[in-house]
Amino acid sequence: MKRVMVEVKRVGIVGAGTMGRGIAQVTAEAGYETLIYDVKSEAVADALNTIKKMMERAVEKGAKTQVEAEAVLKRVKPCNSLEELAHGDVDLVIEAVFEDAEVKKQVFQELDKHCKAECILASNTSSISITLLASYTKRPEKVI
Repeated sequence: MKRVMVEVKRVGIVGAGTMGRGIAQVTAEAGYETLIYDVKSEAVADALNTIKKMMERAVEKGAKTQVEAEAVLKRVKPCNSLEELAHGDVDLVIEAVFEDAEVKKQVFQELDKHCKAECILASNTSSISITLLASYTKRPEKVI
């Protein structure tokens, strides 16, 4: 099998709960444009607010400058649908929905259908087999 290196520039996060918002913050702090989606739009709003508060604390503590914090916040963008996230030219999508195999199956099938072929699909699961999740896609070799 030929290996192809994918340069990750834009990351999508599916799920804006505690884990999803934390992952979104980390990817944005690492310099990646980050799109975040949740079926509950209020969860995305809460996630953006939490990330803003974390950046404010980082500035207060001297861990970040105001300019750095603002740059992080500009890199996190909300999405209104999985399709919008997938069509956002993402190179990596990290699924962080709750631990329900059926929900994850639907998410992976939708992402597989709408994301570009080179996109890597990742899961933040703690108990569901990655092999099982990969089997829901036509790109199991790109599921981590």
